[in-house]
Amino acid sequence: MSIIALGMIAAVLIAGAIPLFSDVMSTAGLRTTLRSTPDDSEIVATANLVALSSASVAAVHDQFQSLVKPALGSFVQEPEFSFVSGDLSFAAPSKEDRSLIVSAVNTAHAASHVAHLKGQMAATTNAQANTIDVMVTPLTAKRLGVKIGSTIPLNLNYFAKPQPGPYSNDPAPPQRKFLITGRVVGTFDIDPANSAYWHGNTFQPTSFSAQGHTAYSYNFMVSEDRLLSIVEQVRTLNKADGVFSTLGAYSCLWSYHLNPAMATVGNLDNLINQLASLQNQYQANYGDSTFVQDAGNTFPFVSKMDLQSTLFSYSDSPSNLERFRSRISVAQIPAAVLTIMIMVLILFFVSLMTNLLVDRQSEAIAVLRSRGASSSQIFWALMTQCIGLGVLALLIGLPLAVFLILSISGRILPQASRDALNVITNNPLAALERGVWYALAVILVVWLTMSLSIFGASRSDVLAIRRQSSRSNRRPLWQRLNLDVIAAIIALAGYGVSYYLTSLSDVIQGDAKTLIATPLSIIAPFFLIIGLMFLFLRVFPLLLRLMASIVTRGRGAVSMLALAQIGRTPRQSIRMTLLLALATAFALFTLVYMATQAQHIQDISIYQVGADISGDTYSQVNVHDPAKLTSRYMGVPGVIAASSGYQTQAVGGRGGGITMEVRAVDSHTFGSTVIWPSQQEAQKGNALLKQLLSRSSVSIKLGVVPVIIDNNTANALLLHNNSDLTVRINGLNISDMTCVVVGIVPHIPTINDRIAVGGKGSVIPGGVLMDYMTYTTIYNNKLHKANKGMVIPDVPVINHVWLHTKSDQASLISVRTALKQPQYGLQNLQDRWQILASLNTDPLYLILTGLMIVGTITALLLALVGDLLASWLSARMRLTNFAILRAIGTTPREVASMLTWEQAIVYSIGLLLGVGFGLVLANTMIPALSFTDLNSTLANNDQLYSLQSAFPTRIIFPSTLIWALVALIGLYAIALITMVSVVSRPTLGQVLRLNED
Repeated sequence: MSIIALGMIAAVLIAGAIPLFSDVMSTAGLRTTLRSTPDDSEIVATANLVALSSASVAAVHDQFQSLVKPALGSFVQEPEFSFVSGDLSFAAPSKEDRSLIVSAVNTAHAASHVAHLKGQMAATTNAQANTIDVMVTPLTAKRLGVKIGSTIPLNLNYFAKPQPGPYSNDPAPPQRKFLITGRVVGTFDIDPANSAYWHGNTFQPTSFSAQGHTAYSYNFMVSEDRLLSIVEQVRTLNKADGVFSTLGAYSCLWSYHLNPAMATVGNLDNLINQLASLQNQYQANYGDSTFVQDAGNTFPFVSKMDLQSTLFSYSDSPSNLERFRSRISVAQIPAAVLTIMIMVLILFFVSLMTNLLVDRQSEAIAVLRSRGASSSQIFWALMTQCIGLGVLALLIGLPLAVFLILSISGRILPQASRDALNVITNNPLAALERGVWYALAVILVVWLTMSLSIFGASRSDVLAIRRQSSRSNRRPLWQRLNLDVIAAIIALAGYGVSYYLTSLSDVIQGDAKTLIATPLSIIAPFFLIIGLMFLFLRVFPLLLRLMASIVTRGRGAVSMLALAQIGRTPRQSIRMTLLLALATAFALFTLVYMATQAQHIQDISIYQVGADISGDTYSQVNVHDPAKLTSRYMGVPGVIAASSGYQTQAVGGRGGGITMEVRAVDSHTFGSTVIWPSQQEAQKGNALLKQLLSRSSVSIKLGVVPVIIDNNTANALLLHNNSDLTVRINGLNISDMTCVVVGIVPHIPTINDRIAVGGKGSVIPGGVLMDYMTYTTIYNNKLHKANKGMVIPDVPVINHVWLHTKSDQASLISVRTALKQPQYGLQNLQDRWQILASLNTDPLYLILTGLMIVGTITALLLALVGDLLASWLSARMRLTNFAILRAIGTTPREVASMLTWEQAIVYSIGLLLGVGFGLVLANTMIPALSFTDLNSTLANNDQLYSLQSAFPTRIIFPSTLIWALVALIGLYAIALITMVSVVSRPTLGQVLRLNED
């Protein structure tokens, strides 16, 4: 009974832990989504105010607050206010044409979002009147010739009255000035990681040239409280309702942020509905974000209001929360199927233990029936014990489930996501209630299984028991119901529908295909395994007869007796074999899945970047010399190799041609810097790059650029080696370039030819790779032959850098820190190591991994304990038979050998079946389970679904699989030896005394 109790506790533990584990991981994923960048959880409320004053700002704030706060409640934090003004100008005359934009922000909050701060943040108040603290970037300070402590005289330009309307005859009010002293208190830079917080504003000076005249624009950062107090001072001085802008309006912004700690997967639907309600309410009150001309002349002087957020859903783009919910939908399907598989295995174990209990007590039950006990009395006597064990399992298993999830989740979640554990810790009783229904459902199934077994046993008498023990002629229930045929039909139907959907990939949208095909691709193998199990049950007796016929030809009687015993009562052996097979299959499947998913993540990250780190460069030094530019990055500690080049889009082929990605690179360094998809492709690609260099001099003379193309380009344009190819880069003076194909590779690193950029538009079908120096030399020659007086030189400049770096954390920190320095000038940085870390810690991916690990450990332990116990009890029940064999002259060694043969047959067949089942599951289910999301690549609702078909999954069988099988065989061998030694130990006299009744 203790073993049955252990199995029931394990069932309750798994059933209660799985929903809690899913909730914790999904909540962690949701909060990670909201924390990825500031704008992922931000609602931006903007308003253009013709006149600025504290009262007008407060009035507009109240309008937004009356919308946002009632709709979102505690989900939203208090807004952060800032505004931008172009009404300030430099008071001192200057030789250059320059203008000024002032960004008034909450400097206390902004302090954590600036980099390389020198000096201090701008103060909210100033001791001196008409003085304001300003902050500038180092480049602005250099161009203006100022430093920390310098003062800059500024004018606040304004109108004291509103401008008359277009049809008014009233004279325009005079423009006035208010002198302000700007005191430089600090310099700073904007880290690219914080660009979302600043909505793309870098605060760097800009210039604009037209007709030989250049105008410069500078951007200062000041405290919004201080600038607003100066505005109030000006308004009071003029006794006006507000300070009216000379440039049309002041741009005011209220930034509302959701509190990620409040978001859970349980309230996700409610949060999405609340955001939709807010969006609808705004549209009903204010309509679209059009300008309101008349309202600009009356308080609060609003000419435009707008409410935007990635949390809102639009007709062409769902919200980021809706996209996350789609990801959960995809992840929940395989998680549910895996949960069912784990629970079926546990229930199978409990059923095996129950049958063992009933079989062990079958003789006692038969004796009680013969002495007058009714079947109902026997049934309820045993069933009461089972009910008690179920209640005990609920009381012990559910708290253990909570403890298990807290332990596992705390270890596998990254530090930033561990606050998701408060889903459990904030309300442990609710967490228990969440899992109790699943656990109770499992216990009810266990009780039902036990009741059927006990009911059948309680109706047996001594004669039936003896007949059953000698040889069973009754067909099992599954044969009478033809469950193997039904399982085969379901599996074939699932495969058929899945294949049909795959063939319609060009017709069915990605989300529909994934949400329908994925469950079918998982359920079909599940029923296929069930069908194979039932087929094995049909074939097993025939297999035993075949083996018996083979061994009867030999001289030994031990193997023949073992096969005869199994063939006489095969039910117990079949159950043990299937339990071993399922546990082995699940363990093999888990190991293959984890290795495959790890490789799948590697493939996607490599495809995404093409190197370890890459970025666009806008450096103005040596932009036509890749060697000098590359040497600069080679000096960064942690960089192993570097390469640079020119990348753009072009049209290839004659006529309309096809759109393609062009990479003009430094052929000396490109091959050793980028990551090729495989070792074979790397060898071929590097050999072709050497050909580009060797053909350079001849190609320059002929004016033909040697290129490498990929398979997509070759197939689309029907090209082969030595084919001519015309590449047209629009926007250049020499747009058409004649090329010759020197080689074809499956895929060119750094080129995206599978997924539409941004998740929209069409996929770029192919790519072309050429040597940068060869291309620019030929381009210069063609440009020189053109009319020099009419053509402005526009030789393509190097605009991209690729880096190969060390993988240790210290080196990566060194590289990432160095690349933030202005002298390297990299923008749109892509970091393969960060993508890998993000994908490997994706909570939705960890759900499946955690389920498989827990399920595998549980399955192996239960299978080992169950089979060992079943073998031991079976042998114990046959001690009298062994004594008789001993009495007729059989030696103890021969008895042990016979028992070893029986168990070895069971363990060997179970292991072979398990390997076969595992291979079937791995090859059929894993491609549907290897889903990955790249939010940085795709932006619309198809992002997750496009990736599932864009990157075919390569099934990886890890080297650890062999050692795992060896360890499994070792455990089975130890269990077998232990069981045989224990059972063979009693003497003949002990056995006869134990069975003297």
